[in-house]
Amino acid sequence: MPGIGGVTISPLINLGARRSINYAKIKSDLISSLQAASLWNDNDRIYLLADKDSPLSDLTGSGVSALEVNSPVSEPSRGYHTGVDGAGYLDFNFTPSVDGVNYQLTDAAIIAYFVDDFRENQSGLGFVYNNESVLITPCNNSTESAVVAVNGPYKLINIANNTSKGVKIINRKGTTLNYWDGGIKKYTTTQTADSLPSGSLYGLAYNNGISANQPIFNRLALVIFRAGLTDEQALIISEIIENTMNSYGAIDSVDVYNNSIISYKISGNPIIHSQLGSQKFASTYDSIYYSDNNGDTWMSRTFSGAKNIEFAQIFSNGNVIFADKTKIYNWPIKTSDPTEIVPKDASGNDYIVHTPVNVIFPGNYYSRINVGPIVNDGVNEMIITGNYSNFNNGACPINIYEIIDDGTVNVIYQFGQNPYYTDNGTNTGGTGGNLLGDSSNTLIARHVHTVAYDDISNKWYVTTGDQDRGIDGTEVHVMEGIKDTETGIWTWSEGIASTENTRFKMCGLNIINGVAFWGSDSTGNSDELGIYKSNIEDLYDTNKHTKLYDSDSTIVDVSIIGTKLIATPEADNYIIVSQDLINFEKLLLDKIPGPCSFILIQSQDVNGFFELKMAYNIMTTYKVIFNTHIKIK
Repeated sequence: MPGIGGVTISPLINLGARRSINYAKIKSDLISSLQAASLWNDNDRIYLLADKDSPLSDLTGSGVSALEVNSPVSEPSRGYHTGVDGAGYLDFNFTPSVDGVNYQLTDAAIIAYFVDDFRENQSGLGFVYNNESVLITPCNNSTESAVVAVNGPYKLINIANNTSKGVKIINRKGTTLNYWDGGIKKYTTTQTADSLPSGSLYGLAYNNGISANQPIFNRLALVIFRAGLTDEQALIISEIIENTMNSYGAIDSVDVYNNSIISYKISGNPIIHSQLGSQKFASTYDSIYYSDNNGDTWMSRTFSGAKNIEFAQIFSNGNVIFADKTKIYNWPIKTSDPTEIVPKDASGNDYIVHTPVNVIFPGNYYSRINVGPIVNDGVNEMIITGNYSNFNNGACPINIYEIIDDGTVNVIYQFGQNPYYTDNGTNTGGTGGNLLGDSSNTLIARHVHTVAYDDISNKWYVTTGDQDRGIDGTEVHVMEGIKDTETGIWTWSEGIASTENTRFKMCGLNIINGVAFWGSDSTGNSDELGIYKSNIEDLYDTNKHTKLYDSDSTIVDVSIIGTKLIATPEADNYIIVSQDLINFEKLLLDKIPGPCSFILIQSQDVNGFFELKMAYNIMTTYKVIFNTHIKIK
């Protein structure tokens, strides 16, 4: 079928049951995605070490297999680690000076993928030859360092928020050497290449040697030796690997874990973006999926923008409205194909996104970390949402959107131009670039945290973060909005302005029968952390607040159904739950691999399971790893 707005679509396909992870399809998807992106022919070796059947075979068809030395530990569907004594390693049977066809002296890249990050004393990956580091990445957990080299002397670099999880690339193009972590270029230097290694490369060997060393427990799932990459290619191949490999290390969805308070399970691809009753909408790297029987079977369409989906909402009328980084689409699932929506601003004009300084970083116009309520106005269902942006993928203006089930999208409020998040061409935005937002509005925000609705007053509440910027104003607000149902005109006002060290830096605001519940994202005063409640009319009076739960970390989201509450603290593998809104428990989900945080709580499905996005490193890479499903008993 013809593409729409630069997006390719294909007819619906019924995939049949998906009760467990289809690893053969993951391998096939990896290969086909690399081929489709013209990134296949320049690979010399691809070892899918997490493959259950043939983890040491080269996928390029060379017929050369990697070798186990000193019994490294293989965990099917997760990959290899050294073993407790640190003696095990892998010989990749690849000598660059002999076997390198695409891997050349001044044009070479080494790619690795880990399914987890256990952060041991020295957790990382070593490729070594003759005690000379070719690549070691990453990291010592106290210095957050990485040692990088390709065909030249190694460099010890310090990188904030460096981890041993996800896609790592060491890349050489001529005299330029750079290091990519999770699709972000974190280091670049100029270095002359010395020589191609004339011995085989080894993996999982650390400390410049291939004898017994400190254990590396991080599971190495994929290794690629290939020609060097342009920046665009490095970004694309990172996305392909992240999106095809994210099921490795997951637990099949039939595995349910129980304790006295919750049941939980994990599922891999496709990544679920929205659920409503028995309906689910999801995506993989190159396809979108819909299920009307709670994921027992899926229908899919090829959709070239699927890898960038940041937002989705299923409505009762059968429409799914979803968005990538800069575009939003309407998909009436059973009647037609997805079509791009052009949002309207408050004056009824087309809302046009900005032209980015760097096309790699266009901004996140529709990403969110909170799912607000669906409200029926008697004619249509609608939601209000705002973008959680200015943390990766470039600077972006901050907006509040009205999204209606008929495919209408309106920009109903635009925050002002924030001088701290201008488009300067970088991944996070910063000062000194192009100003974005409404130049006539003095209120600024970094991003939107949460949206809530009071069905008694018919008023909407939108909370934002993150800091008080002094004379430039604060980014921390609670905004109040109300819609004139006859004219359709929205009126917005500031309920309160605050700072980053108070409970008014809210996340996960819920309003139930006139009572507000929320989590605090205070980052300057730990006494203000926790879960609170108050009557909605007392929302701005701290003397009338009740602290329900005293947290030791910031709260990312809160969702309440009846008397069941689930909250996501920014703490490794933990959630907070309550069965009665009185007693609260902080629970460790110990079956989930690797430290992570949970974001974006979807309401319960037909079987009573909330769905959480599970991400590593929220404020930098913000990569969704698996679907986590939790049922409160």
